[in-house]
This record gives sequence, structure tokens and C-alpha cells, in this order.
Amino acid sequence: MKQKERGKYDQNFDPLVDKFKERIYGGLKGEWRLKLLQEDLRELHQKDAMEIWDAGCGLGQLALWFAREGHTLTCCDISYKMLEEAKKAFREAGGRCPF
Repeated sequence: MKQKERGKYDQNFDPLVDKFKERIYGGLKGEWRLKLLQEDLRELHQKDAMEIWDAGCGLGQLALWFAREGHTLTCCDISYKMLEEAKKAFREAGGRCPF
């Protein structure tokens, strides 16, 4: 695939799920990334309950954050392994969400 064509296609992160969990979100960089995203999305987060489709939910951190506030989520991701991690996060938190 040519360099300029790469941005046209979704990328499946199945081979990188452990890297995302441990190196990207498991450390300070990941904590700050989520903190900044939550800051940017706080206004939506605090609105009355909404139905949200999280396309590319990854590990499900933001979806779970919205679900805890009473929003209804539908989560999807091209990566089966990422979806499995998001499902696990919801189960452990006692949340429900179609995937």
C-alpha cells in the first residue's frame, strides 16, 4: 500500500492490544490522554442521558465513563481483541452495553 493511501483504511489493532493496554494506557501518558479527552468531553458527559455509538471504542475507557453517567452506549471496533477488552471492562464495572 502506498504511503498516501494508508489513511483511507481502518486499522485493526489486534496485534497491538497488549501494547495499548500496557504501554499506552497503562502509564502516565495514557492517564493524561484519558484525562484530557474527558476534559474535552465533559459538557457532553454531563448532559441528560444520550444514546451514544462509540465507533472505534478501543479498550472502552471513554464508553464506560459515559455509561457510568447513565448514557446508553453501543460500542464497536474493528479489532476483536479490543472489543473483548472493552467487554471485560464493562463486566468488571457491572455495566451493560451491546458490542
